[in-house]
Amino acid sequence: MSVVSLTSAMRMNLLSLKRTSSSVSEVRNHLATGLKINSAIDNPSSYYTAVSLSNRASDLNSLLDNMGQAIQTVKAAVEGIASATAFLEQMSSIAEQATSSPVPIKGRPVEEFIKEGYKVINSDMSTSEIEATITDGAKLVLAGDMILSETLNIKAHNVVINGNGYKLNFKGSSVGESAISVSGSVEISNIAIAASGTGVCGIQAKDSGHVKIDPNVRISVSGTGSMALSSREEVLFNGKANTQATISQIGAAGLAASAANKFYVGSKTDENFGQGNWYLPALGELMEVYGYNIDEMTSGNGNSGMTGENKDKINAALSALKGKGIEAEALTNDYYCSSSEFNNGHFLTLNMGNGNRYSLLKHYSTSVRCFQFLENKFNPSNGETAPKIGDVMYSDLSYGSADDYNGGKTAVGIVTWVSEDGKSAKIMNLKDLTFNSGFLTNNFNPDNPYNNTNMYTQQTTNDKNSEDISEIKNYSLPTFLNAIKSEGSITIEGIPVPNASIGVSSEWSKAYNDILTQYDMLINDSSYRGINLLKGEELNVIFNESQSGSLNIAGRNIGSSALGLSSTDWKNIADVSVSIFDLQRTIAVLRSLSGELGNNYSVVQGRQDFTENLINILTEGADKLTLADMNEESAIMLALQTRQQLAINSLSLASQSSQSVLRLFA
Repeated sequence: MSVVSLTSAMRMNLLSLKRTSSSVSEVRNHLATGLKINSAIDNPSSYYTAVSLSNRASDLNSLLDNMGQAIQTVKAAVEGIASATAFLEQMSSIAEQATSSPVPIKGRPVEEFIKEGYKVINSDMSTSEIEATITDGAKLVLAGDMILSETLNIKAHNVVINGNGYKLNFKGSSVGESAISVSGSVEISNIAIAASGTGVCGIQAKDSGHVKIDPNVRISVSGTGSMALSSREEVLFNGKANTQATISQIGAAGLAASAANKFYVGSKTDENFGQGNWYLPALGELMEVYGYNIDEMTSGNGNSGMTGENKDKINAALSALKGKGIEAEALTNDYYCSSSEFNNGHFLTLNMGNGNRYSLLKHYSTSVRCFQFLENKFNPSNGETAPKIGDVMYSDLSYGSADDYNGGKTAVGIVTWVSEDGKSAKIMNLKDLTFNSGFLTNNFNPDNPYNNTNMYTQQTTNDKNSEDISEIKNYSLPTFLNAIKSEGSITIEGIPVPNASIGVSSEWSKAYNDILTQYDMLINDSSYRGINLLKGEELNVIFNESQSGSLNIAGRNIGSSALGLSSTDWKNIADVSVSIFDLQRTIAVLRSLSGELGNNYSVVQGRQDFTENLINILTEGADKLTLADMNEESAIMLALQTRQQLAINSLSLASQSSQSVLRLFA
């Protein structure tokens, strides 16, 4: 075969055309696949780096699904807690109703009582007519429901009253009134007593009087500061009722009472320490702060019987808190305002410097502290230590010595009084209130309680300083002495009790138990994909492909038995009180668990968002290493096509000389 010789120009044009065709083919591949690097041959470094980034993005993407499922598991638990808390609150409502809903028990025919020597009390008899029948040893029986417009005073001894299953209704007109007041001795059975009004009592024992009650006595009370039973002159210790009576009658003109009612710690709407929970103390409550011995009191005024023992404990606690940076101050050695009345123009007050009891004009300026009654908030019978006078009370209702305070909780007050059973306590706020003015309406700013210009305030505005608060009983200092020393005693089935009602219908227990069953069913149903954090199971969430980053979400068994809740068979108010305390404790546990799960939810959600963004970053990084720039590749293609066309034209020109030779032989 003969060899074809190409001219130098033709050879160069052919080689250029070949290279251009190869480049065109490569660019066409880039445009077709969208990749500028399709294999390790194209660029080993970029290719393997991109593969590594893509693989990690793929691994994280699978973890992303697990994070999403973990979030759903936590959400199922949080939703379960919210619904379970609602059930517990409903159970608390049932328990509260159980303590305030008397259910009369069917009695015998009145004729049978008459044969046994009873005198019959008819519904049309007045209070004075009933009192006329009450002599020593008298036996009385109700023949129907009664409405009392005045307190029934029992001064005789060894009296027996059988309600025979009927109801006695009483509406008080002033603080400290009671449906039945006993200064003698009486045994009461099978009666339902309903008393309403500010600071009223169902049954009160005073002046060494004694009341014995059987389990069939049902007492319900309504109104601020009301109580079922009392064994002392309660109006002298019921600042809550006095404060409400003052505000109801003269409103903001009651400067000290209004300020105490507006005071709050933490949130204004907090159910325990928000506005409306605090009050201006009665004189007896100020005396409890100072400390006193009734047996050594010889007069209403002066400081006889005042020991100062409690004041020393309380001041020591306040000083300790101040030393740890808390806004607290020891009690001022001056007169403190009380809500107790002397007469229409004077109020009773106590000097914390020397314990002196005195009456001052209502336009006299004094110091103010706020008090609060924490009723049935504690349960020492459940293994807890009861609060003590001088303990610091915290916003979560825990308490302890001020010396042990470490800054981890919010201190709201100092304990000034504790009930005999340790379940209730009174607290005083940590510092004297301050005021914008000593005598003008709305002179107290609850959002700035301690940093105003005036350290004192009048009890009332000048235009109201001669107005008698009709619902508050007035005490001169001599009558005050008799009242403060007039304690009586109350027993239920022979057991002394401090101010507590009794008797509970079995229907309330059934309603309580039915909801408790629903509570447990709800907890069991709060699982997601087989994991139930409310039954104590755990959830482990992996955050990275090496499994070095993870979060273990520990659940908690909040079933009723695990939290100490059980079916009830309430017999009396004491039983209900235990259940109420257990419910409050359980609700606190659920709220704490909800907070923990909420924090875990936020962590997983944050990691999920981070992982999604990281996957995008990894994918974008891989793409930058391998993806072709379509605009650039299109431009290159156009340039190559132009070069290719020019090469073809150049080759054509180069071949024209050869064609000229051929024409010589034509």
